Amino acid sequence: MFASLSLRRLRCRTAQLALALVGLMTIAAQAPAQEFPQDDPKLAFFPPPTPRFGSQALNNSSSVIINGVRRFVAPEELAVHVGEFFYPALGTRLSRKTLSQELAARLKSYIDARLALLDELKARLEALKNADAASRERELRTFAPMQAAALAALERDAERIRDELVRGGLLKSSADWNDERDWHLGDKNLSAVVQPRAEARVVRATAYYQPGLTVEQRGLVRELALQLEEQTRAGPRRPAITDPTWVFFSPATARWHLPPGLSPALKDLFGRFYHDREVLKREMRETINAQDSASEGARTRAFADLAASQAPRILTLERLADEIRQQLATLPPAPPPRLTHLPPALVQLNTVVKDEQRYLTAGLTERMIKSIITSNRLQLSGGPDEIRQSMQEHAAKIDEARKLAETDYRQENVARYAALEQHRAELLRGLDEFAATQIEPDTGKHPDSAQLLRNLDASNNAFDALGRDEVIYKDYRIAMLEPGLSAAQRRLLFNAALAGLAQALPPGERMPQETFR
Repeated sequence: MFASLSLRRLRCRTAQLALALVGLMTIAAQAPAQEFPQDDPKLAFFPPPTPRFGSQALNNSSSVIINGVRRFVAPEELAVHVGEFFYPALGTRLSRKTLSQELAARLKSYIDARLALLDELKARLEALKNADAASRERELRTFAPMQAAALAALERDAERIRDELVRGGLLKSSADWNDERDWHLGDKNLSAVVQPRAEARVVRATAYYQPGLTVEQRGLVRELALQLEEQTRAGPRRPAITDPTWVFFSPATARWHLPPGLSPALKDLFGRFYHDREVLKREMRETINAQDSASEGARTRAFADLAASQAPRILTLERLADEIRQQLATLPPAPPPRLTHLPPALVQLNTVVKDEQRYLTAGLTERMIKSIITSNRLQLSGGPDEIRQSMQEHAAKIDEARKLAETDYRQENVARYAALEQHRAELLRGLDEFAATQIEPDTGKHPDSAQLLRNLDASNNAFDALGRDEVIYKDYRIAMLEPGLSAAQRRLLFNAALAGLAQALPPGERMPQETFR
């Protein structure tokens, strides 16, 4: 099953890559410069957030077509570039048909070079998959220098492409997120209410648009943006995730759950790694805030100076990550998931209930999201009292739209909801009947039917997680945890892993203008 799933994803990703190559060249060849309505909004397309390792919560919902306008949907050619820092600027140019033939050809050459290096790396990993850990690490460390020069050239080319896509060159339109932005962090007209959202957006844009950053710094700034975005989305109904066992690791934005039973020495290594990494991100955040209103030249110089001062510490941090990987590789493997002993009919009925519940929940969620997006835009102006009143009124409208969308959806699917309740009741009756025939050896009593269901769900979840780790997240795991790879090889493989997750591409966002929205 896992092998067939992997093959399907490979075919899907190959087809997407072919579409990207053909699409880029077709768009550049057929579209004259500036061929778009003058009232078309200039959009930036940001990639989906990096999921936590092994997460089920992938962004697989359809991209929203706002108010029925197709132009907000991300161009399909972006799918293979979700890990690239030129992604947003490329999305702007594709949506406005301002990608030159010359730059499209450069992109094709870049894709070809990236795939060639990725194929070499994967071939070496495949050849060593059955080797013992020590031999595999030794062989990978021997192989890493063979790709070093080519990977360094590839990353330099990616940075040049990013810069050209953003700036556009002489007499060409710009795709810079900052072009029409008339507000800056720290402005007095940015209230304390909107300041956190404004900062999260500026930090995110810095990772993709700001010259003077190294590729390692761009990754850390993107990581910082993810943290700030999670904080701004948190609220009474959606608290921020504060579990300290979920940690960012390397490559940047990779995040996973620390395994249980770590030795004190390994915990100390993780503590040092996390602390030093957060110091780097704090310095970047302080520079972003301090330089946001500075001139472009002054801002670029400030980030170049920061890059020079952080470079040796980033190198030390990666060496620390390598030490952690080596120690993790010596840990015993996790025990396999426990099997369930429920009758197959009950196991199948539980699957039916879970699948139908997921289907209805996903449909309801998408309907409610669309109702919120199509609500009137929040306009913030005036003093604190007026802003507070506007926010309360807007929140009330959103709540009303959400309730109406839920009511309509449940009415449209009343038969499916009724069938779901019938299946759930049948499952509970079956569990009660089975529990009455069983005796717990520890207690001498009949097992609790609810506990039987929890055990079944825990077993299913454990096997699902194992399947995701071994198939969907395989390249993610190798890039993050395999000893012997260079930092550049990890970034190459991790970017391929992000594309391989095949997440839906978020819709475009309007470029910021004179009012923060």
